[in-house]
Amino acid sequence: MPGDSPAIIVFDQNGNAIEVIQDSDGYYRLAVDSKISGVDIIQDDSGDNRLAVDSSISNIDIIQDSDGYDRLATNNKVIEDPFSVDRDKLVAVNLGKSGISTTTYYVLIDLDDADYKHDITGTDVILSYAGGTAVKSKSTDKWKIELMVVLFIDGTSANLAVLPITTVSLEYSGTFIQDRFVNIFPNVLNLTVFGGDFLYSTNGLSESSVTAVNTGVTFENAAGNNVIPAVGDVLLRVTLVDGNGTVDFTYGSQYWVE
Repeated sequence: MPGDSPAIIVFDQNGNAIEVIQDSDGYYRLAVDSKISGVDIIQDDSGDNRLAVDSSISNIDIIQDSDGYDRLATNNKVIEDPFSVDRDKLVAVNLGKSGISTTTYYVLIDLDDADYKHDITGTDVILSYAGGTAVKSKSTDKWKIELMVVLFIDGTSANLAVLPITTVSLEYSGTFIQDRFVNIFPNVLNLTVFGGDFLYSTNGLSESSVTAVNTGVTFENAAGNNVIPAVGDVLLRVTLVDGNGTVDFTYGSQYWVE
């Protein structure tokens, strides 16, 4: 058996035996095929835990940052995860309505409404989750529920960016009358608007000159207030594609604002 001391045998969830042994230098290592592997977590001369490869200390650490989070660091620099950095800013919003009989707009995320839980001094929405469910009253009706970001707005119309990966669709006829949708974004969806377009995304699904949305109309937001939409706000549009029935829906998202 390799090493200068007896091995410790542990078993994984499949019942496979894995040796943890102490080598001639006094370090505990994983043993593979009765040979000492070259990967350790060791303590260097400064007392810091590091990943060691082939008995050399690499510049990769797991350290605790100033916020108290464990992070991966290299060359004494913290590697920041853009999602975890702002997890303390995450908030949720939910909106539900029943008996909707015609195409209707709502403001799901209202950037400057103080009744929301996000930082209202921010201007950019970072979306981490979106999900909803809808039930139509008639199987022959066709509905869809879409998230849209205001790219431009004036007293006449607005330019809106549709987010198709967040759509609840009932755009088919038949006995199935309910649709449920959930989308979690592992690396988040940055909805920053700059100069009338997304700053970090190429969007080919914009709707231009939408007259139903302008600074002369108000929509109900998730806080129950009637508000004028503005650039950067995230709208929820419930669209009657075809039919004469009604639809009930709930929709929610998790996000933060910068």
